[in-house]
Amino acid sequence: MEDFQLSEQIFLSDQETENFFDDLEELNSEEKLGVYYYDASEDYLSLLISLLLAQKFWSDSALIIINKCQHPALQQSIKDFIKTHPQAQIILDDQVANHGLLGLKNICLLAWNASPEITALKSPKKLVLNVGCCPYNP
Repeated sequence: MEDFQLSEQIFLSDQETENFFDDLEELNSEEKLGVYYYDASEDYLSLLISLLLAQKFWSDSALIIINKCQHPALQQSIKDFIKTHPQAQIILDDQVANHGLLGLKNICLLAWNASPEITALKSPKKLVLNVGCCPYNP
């Protein structure tokens, strides 16, 4: 991070979600999170609590990256968060990400207070099952 002069802009933490946000709140910092990356428990409640705790620290518009979103419990947690928070929208869901669009796998992207120009990414190709001996390039 130092090579790219990002050491003052990026903070990585390896601790329980609730403890992280408790510590962050104690700092009384005016700075906000522009990108939030979730790569923790793969259960419904953990993700939902994480999103609920994190939202007050997000900047006016933020990018939320959720790893391992192929799990049904995490997919449901994302859907429920979106339903109760209209300022959040899915811009890359597990269906598109799991098919390798943009080289991403098992990652969902949410936008917080996104401008109207930002829309969900859709897969540009039909999905094809190739059964045979040779690669298929539609």
